[in-house]
Amino acid sequence: MPSPALTLLTEADREHLHEATLKVLAETGARFDSPVARATLKDAGCLVDDEAAIVRFPPDLVRWALSAVSRKVVLASREPGHDLVLDGSRTHTSSTGICPYVLDIRTGEQREPELEDLAQIARLVDVLPEVDACTFSVSPTRDVPSELTDLASLACVLNNTGKHVHGQLVRPEDVPVALEMLRLAAPEADLTVTAIFSSLYCPMSPLVHGKAEVEAAMAMAAEAVPIDIFSLPLAGGTAPMTLAGTIVQTLAEEISAVILLKLVNEECPLVLTGNAGALDMSSSRYVSATPEACLMDLGLLEMIKYYGAPSQSIGFSNDSFDIGFLCGLESMSIATFTWLAKADVMTGLGNIGGAEVFSLAKLALDAEAVQYLARLHRGVDIDEEHVGVDVIHKVGPCGHYLKEKQTLRAMRAGEQWVPSLFRRRSREQVRDGSSDALALAEQRVEKLLAQHSPPPLPPGALEAIDQLLADVGRERGLSMDRSAR
Repeated sequence: MPSPALTLLTEADREHLHEATLKVLAETGARFDSPVARATLKDAGCLVDDEAAIVRFPPDLVRWALSAVSRKVVLASREPGHDLVLDGSRTHTSSTGICPYVLDIRTGEQREPELEDLAQIARLVDVLPEVDACTFSVSPTRDVPSELTDLASLACVLNNTGKHVHGQLVRPEDVPVALEMLRLAAPEADLTVTAIFSSLYCPMSPLVHGKAEVEAAMAMAAEAVPIDIFSLPLAGGTAPMTLAGTIVQTLAEEISAVILLKLVNEECPLVLTGNAGALDMSSSRYVSATPEACLMDLGLLEMIKYYGAPSQSIGFSNDSFDIGFLCGLESMSIATFTWLAKADVMTGLGNIGGAEVFSLAKLALDAEAVQYLARLHRGVDIDEEHVGVDVIHKVGPCGHYLKEKQTLRAMRAGEQWVPSLFRRRSREQVRDGSSDALALAEQRVEKLLAQHSPPPLPPGALEAIDQLLADVGRERGLSMDRSAR
């Protein structure tokens, strides 16, 4: 059936951007603060200036690394039936990450997150069928020492969802601990084949790879943990003001990481992210959902497909701190671009204020909006039944279709999407405030969290993970007020 799709670049455009990216990698290079990373790249034939920590990449090495990226990546889940197969056939969804604040669903207060907030997010992701994976959506800094947040987050999310877990590990010493947690959570799985966890790796714009972060990524690559390379440039701030310039710099940042990680382990699954924001020159704020961001994301996604790699981008991002008209406009605009560009993964569900704040109610609203996008993606069925010449002839001029069997069949088959939260209210309902989408979403969240229990970890696993986390905290001279539960 015909299905809508978005494109931006011609073949000549893609070649132009690719050649510009090769030039940046070969002549400007990227900074690697890790001596271990620089040594790995030097052994592979890169030109390395150790004093300046700058690495320049020969084009042949770039081409080799890109050719080594597998088009198909499987992000497994602890619960059967929820694996994400990234092969271009559909767009999977994930909750946003990693917001520094949370919007308390009971008080409406914007506050620092705690571990229970992350647990609630994971349980809500677990029960919402439209959300395929759970990211570390908030960092529980309110009740967890910063040096333990990644490990505590992993333990918490593993215990509260059976879906794929996507997070981050930015400390090399956390990697073996995290791998042990994963083995406890999925003792029957070969984690090199069925990875129930994938990690974010973020180069720093412009063109910098931090020491601890890149060494953590290298440690994960060695163990074949899937890694999502996610550059976060700001056009006009940490990247060129021009859209094309930001696209090229972003590609150079991500490809420089691809080269290093493929040198560490050619079999490591990688996902590239097509996402760029901008610096709002009127307010000096990061903005994530402008028309320019939509265009840059679309161009980046096309380039990632051009390279034959799995792709991720943002969806439902917005620059509003209230869940109102602007929030909905921006969220749906950027989500539609990402969906119709056919990214393998669309993250960002549940965020407001440019991913500064996480909202459980917004996650529920975004999940319903995914239904809208899925209907859009289905396109138009064109066959004898759906064209319906016979029923048009039967009804004829001045008739109606309410009593026709075709109408009932089509309605039951989902020909028209029927929302449950986004109700089409009458004038009277609008006046009295009934059936407001946000209020309905809050009610749904409360009900789902009260009723749903995620699939349990294997017997003894939760206690072992808690003990492991406590041991690591003790070794580092840290303590937590709460367990991983």
